[in-house]
Amino acid sequence: MSHSLVYDQTRGVTVFFGGFGADLGRKNDTWEWDGQDWAQRFPSVSPSPRNYHAGAFRNDRVVIYGGVRGRDVATSDELCTWNGTSWIVLPSQAPGGRWHHGLAFDAGRSEVVLFGGNYSLFSMPPSTWTLGSTWRAASPPEKNYYWGAALAYDPRVGGVVRFGGQQFRSFPTPYIPGTWLWDGSNWRVIDNNGPSPRYGAAMAYDSLREVLVLFGGSDADGASGETWQFGYGRGDSDFDGLVSATDFRWFSFCLSVTPGLFEIAGCSDLDFNKNNHIDLSDIAIFQRLFTGE
Repeated sequence: MSHSLVYDQTRGVTVFFGGFGADLGRKNDTWEWDGQDWAQRFPSVSPSPRNYHAGAFRNDRVVIYGGVRGRDVATSDELCTWNGTSWIVLPSQAPGGRWHHGLAFDAGRSEVVLFGGNYSLFSMPPSTWTLGSTWRAASPPEKNYYWGAALAYDPRVGGVVRFGGQQFRSFPTPYIPGTWLWDGSNWRVIDNNGPSPRYGAAMAYDSLREVLVLFGGSDADGASGETWQFGYGRGDSDFDGLVSATDFRWFSFCLSVTPGLFEIAGCSDLDFNKNNHIDLSDIAIFQRLFTGE
């Protein structure tokens, strides 16, 4: 769980990296899905084992940023790129170490957009950064801190769209309402309808049907298995609910799309004690899993 899953548009494969394994250990294996079969890749150099990182496709390669590394629970500040053969790891990046952030490539502006994330379990860094030739922090920075938002580039609106996430100011933490667009300088709301506010959802753009597809997440009522599509710009600016799949749970943000086909992998549920909401006992269990102790 909490791995990255990114579609490589140049090579026509979906790239899977890292995450928690069944043994609750962090992984650094690389796999590719060609639409029929999974194949593990064995590069000579790989990023360190991690989970809660974020991925995107930039130009001709997959990029991942951040995450939680190893048993020392260190947050990564590395930008890692995969070209189908080898990984390149670039440490000490300007946004700093973080996890549970969102990442998407803005094809119209040729820059990566990073949003939100944590330094530690309850410490939040400044929220929005972009990467063109260099990293640039949004100015002025957001007054609040967020994690767990879903990001995807939508060519119809010409920018990266953001949905959901949580604001860390109190416990329980408030959810972020609305659908937001990054215009290159600021986030602005483009739709106030659609799914209930939530965090940990997955979102990707379906180029064949020209819609954004959002899946899962967790809202005020607990884990969701809903699938929604967003048809902005076609006279259908609202989200339309498609199907409820209650077997899929929170933290299903590892979603990728090939043309006409979505992959969902590694879904899990933060409601560990199965009482239909996330409470302090769930957080305690999560902390034990997070530290590997």
